Amino acid sequence: MKRTNDTVVRKTFRGVLIAQLFSFLAQFVAVVVDGVVIGKCLGADSLAAFGFASTIVSVITALAGFCMTGVSILCARSIGDAQKNSQESVFSSSMVFAAVLSVVLTAAIMGFADTWASLAGAKGGLIPLTANYTRGFGLRIIPAVMVTTLYPIMQLEGDKTRMMVSFTAMSVVDIILDLVNGYVVHGGIFGMGVATSVSSLVAMLILLGHFIGKDTAFRFRLSSFRMAYIPEILVFGYMYLVKQLLITLLTFVYNNFLLSQYGSDMVAAYTAIVSAGSLFLCVGMAMGNTVSVLTGVYAGEEDNTSIQKMMRVAFSDSFLVNGILTVAAIALARPLVSAYFSQSGELLSAVALGFRIYILLMAFRSANLCIRGYYQSMKMQKLTFCFSVLQTFVCPLLAMLLLSRVFGILGVWMSFVVGELLAIVLLGIFAGIRSKGEPDFMNRLLFLPEDFGGEIGETMERSLTSMEQVMEFVHEIPDFCKKQGASDKQANEVALAVEELAGNIIRYGFVDGKNHSIEAKVAKKDSEWILRLRDDCDHFNPVKYMEEHESSLEHVGIRMIAKQAKDIQYMNTLNMNNLIIRV
Repeated sequence: MKRTNDTVVRKTFRGVLIAQLFSFLAQFVAVVVDGVVIGKCLGADSLAAFGFASTIVSVITALAGFCMTGVSILCARSIGDAQKNSQESVFSSSMVFAAVLSVVLTAAIMGFADTWASLAGAKGGLIPLTANYTRGFGLRIIPAVMVTTLYPIMQLEGDKTRMMVSFTAMSVVDIILDLVNGYVVHGGIFGMGVATSVSSLVAMLILLGHFIGKDTAFRFRLSSFRMAYIPEILVFGYMYLVKQLLITLLTFVYNNFLLSQYGSDMVAAYTAIVSAGSLFLCVGMAMGNTVSVLTGVYAGEEDNTSIQKMMRVAFSDSFLVNGILTVAAIALARPLVSAYFSQSGELLSAVALGFRIYILLMAFRSANLCIRGYYQSMKMQKLTFCFSVLQTFVCPLLAMLLLSRVFGILGVWMSFVVGELLAIVLLGIFAGIRSKGEPDFMNRLLFLPEDFGGEIGETMERSLTSMEQVMEFVHEIPDFCKKQGASDKQANEVALAVEELAGNIIRYGFVDGKNHSIEAKVAKKDSEWILRLRDDCDHFNPVKYMEEHESSLEHVGIRMIAKQAKDIQYMNTLNMNNLIIRV
């Protein structure tokens, strides 16, 4: 009973991906610029100290991402559930939680910077250098947490322009201030941290402007704060925190292993490789978060068809995009890593080779992050935790310990690639054991509950791109509904609703000359029939239109459907029109 294409899902996925990419670039560009200017202006010791400080930065990033992930999934699921009235409470509660967390974290980091530097593994003269950068960067915590928390909300509302403006402004301000600090003011490594903090503050102020508008669904009111939402943020976000802390621990292990076995030059090399690589690897992180957000929306609707299509799009786009970026990164390896060092020589050649090996992990990590993002939004907590531990820590660490014995420093760089491959192989073996008899590898990985999306035969879905397809779908609906126990009246009402609403979308939304598609789904839930229409046309809210034009003779069909329906709700999220009718 399902004949659908992936046009809407693919367009939605790529739209969210662009916004997510800017979100992660906003986190990494500032740090990359800091690393480049530190290496050029302050030397290898300062770059090594910056590498140790990255462990501390990882803790900050973990908590900021913890907020972002928890908030984005919670808001996405509320939209998928059509819980429109809860959006203000979710947003207000999230902002209060983010503010309190960032203030506490700022006090903890800045008040004990030397202690954190020692715990990160810095030794001797590297301790004060690491602590100084930490103090300067600590000023960034409040705006950074707020920025990463606001990004997913704005993404759900489709304000990509402001997101891009904030990212651009942050990057430009940080570059300018870093260069001024390095070449004019000579504020040292502390000044580099302060420059990054100021740039994040600029980005935060730009983003806050979005929420002043009257049309935003997410508005802050302290009176709307609900403590009940905090546990949900913790449940959805804690896995990001675990993952980032594991990355922090792995960075700590690598830094100290390299320092003890090869000296501070290799710590600087590792810092340069990972820092330069982050600009490419953030594509995979953005894809993983895109999967997480969309899974939240689709899971709220129990839309298993869209979930399956989304994961296939995610994997195909992941290998295509990351394959191209891998080739580009390998070709540009030497100029990229040379930006971190003031002199050329054997060290630079060794770093360039290490970068070429390291960057081969891109496509595999991206696929793993997509899988993990899906598990997290589906509340598969045990599976998410086990896979995160394997992929983020255990597999690369085992690979490093084994390969470094055989290949030396090259084995260290190889361990990242081997670790990602090992993790996905182990997951594939587990999925094969758990899902015996399932011929489709994708479905084995998804582990969807048997009752997810309703029993077989209770849903009917189509991708509609023309009026002819709409009418064909409409003619099939009555027989389908009657077989599921619907009365003649219910079956005809559902068919009429599809004819009027889908036809209206085609007549008015398909006239701009672009390729559009409607995802239509008819489902039985208890004694109700639910019709969901999702399209990628220009914004049009039929519910609001009827409220504002009560006496108008236009759209008579929509008015008739609204009177017959038990409930009709509209939401525009992720730049998609979503209409849900209960008959």
